[in-house]
Amino acid sequence: MKRLLAFATDAARANFGRTRPFKLTFIVTEVCSCRCAACQLWRAPRPGPGLDEVRRFFAANPHLSWLNLSGGEVVEHPCFVDLVEAAVRATRVYALDFPTAGQRPEETEQRVRAVLELPLPRLFVTVSLDGPPAVHDRLRGLPGAFERAGDTFRRLRALGSRRLVVRAGLTFSSWNDADPAGLVADLLAAAPFLRREDLHFNLAHHAPHCYRNRRVDVPDDRRVGEFLARHGAGRLARATPLALLERAYARLSGDYLATRRCPLPCAALAASAYVDPELCLFPCASWDRPLLDLRQFDYSLARAVRSTAARAARRELRAGRCPGCWTPCEAFPSLVAQVLPAALRLCRARRPAPAARPLPPEERPCERA
Repeated sequence: MKRLLAFATDAARANFGRTRPFKLTFIVTEVCSCRCAACQLWRAPRPGPGLDEVRRFFAANPHLSWLNLSGGEVVEHPCFVDLVEAAVRATRVYALDFPTAGQRPEETEQRVRAVLELPLPRLFVTVSLDGPPAVHDRLRGLPGAFERAGDTFRRLRALGSRRLVVRAGLTFSSWNDADPAGLVADLLAAAPFLRREDLHFNLAHHAPHCYRNRRVDVPDDRRVGEFLARHGAGRLARATPLALLERAYARLSGDYLATRRCPLPCAALAASAYVDPELCLFPCASWDRPLLDLRQFDYSLARAVRSTAARAARRELRAGRCPGCWTPCEAFPSLVAQVLPAALRLCRARRPAPAARPLPPEERPCERA
């Protein structure tokens, strides 16, 4: 209960302009068993900090209440459970999430079981499934990748813990965006263990420091935007906070794709922050702008975001002088940190366009044969 209250307090304070990040995306390692087409980290992966340094980092940031551990393939890290335990013991984290390609089903199940033994109120795991078997295996660069990811999803769902939420993550990129609706239909047909509400959509972004990918990897604005506008939000099985965030993200994704600008004021370096495997602070997962080495600030995010470099980047963010993005890593904290602006924006998005007023006869154009 204390962790939930801390998270709720953080979210409420963020709506009044607090500047200490409570949500962190931490790239623990870039090592991964996949060879993904839209990500090039596997070509020269950085292993990430050692366990002792990770413990010092979390000890310096006890205020964190929302943590995204990512990579690479974070669950394959040999010290994964110890890393999570360090975070849970040193901080007041309420929600922890991580993505996985799900290529080691039994090992992933065992490690998630171990994490569930910790006093962590909510654990969210997203298993990547970027299309039916042929498409997914081609994107992941591994034969049988779809089958292993599906096995991982089923194993985690079968754990049946009320503290565990498992989603299937479908990332739209130039590699699978030819027919978004058909892609989703084919995926659901090939994976009878999936429900429509299990799907979490994401948009590939050009992010050299995060994926070392290329600009041509991003999805087609029109095709994906039209799909998300019509079908992206899905239906709510239950009106949970996560389900509401998913719907809001999908609804506003169309706005982002139409303009390539964040539909809401960005919360980077205010409610959220991004740290790479060398403990370098960046504004977010999309802006390739290294700010500082956290070691120079005794690993403290609260001190780092008050630095001259971070303040300058924040001013540029507020002025819209950044690449612009709408990834869940950045969009979800922006939605949480700005509940009222988000609600108003969604109402405008849902409001039908007013019917055109018929012109009076004297103003109507001449009709010609």
